[in-house]
Amino acid sequence: MAAGCESPFVERVYSFYLTNNSTDEISFSYNLRYPDTLLYRDMRIISPSPQSKIPVDNKEEWEDTINKATGKKLQVFVFSVLVNDSNWQMVRENYLVKRRYTITADELKTMNYIIEYP
Repeated sequence: MAAGCESPFVERVYSFYLTNNSTDEISFSYNLRYPDTLLYRDMRIISPSPQSKIPVDNKEEWEDTINKATGKKLQVFVFSVLVNDSNWQMVRENYLVKRRYTITADELKTMNYIIEYP
């Protein structure tokens, strides 16, 4: 009887993706604290390949999450250096951000949830 029903324990996941169209490996991070540009240590690394998309997952639709945030914007920070524990302090102190995206919920939807770097 329950074979056709979705399990109540399966959570839906909503994602946006970052694609690296450059020729270098990059690091990236994001926050929902616009206009605060404080960098956080939650970094991800992505290889240079347009076919390689890194998902950023969420338990609710990104539009809802962004619209609940104080500044109603998602910020994605791309670093040209591979950020790790040994160079994190230098990255923060020198704000080694290669590119910063500031995206509204509508813009993310228009982009089909894919942020392309560069």
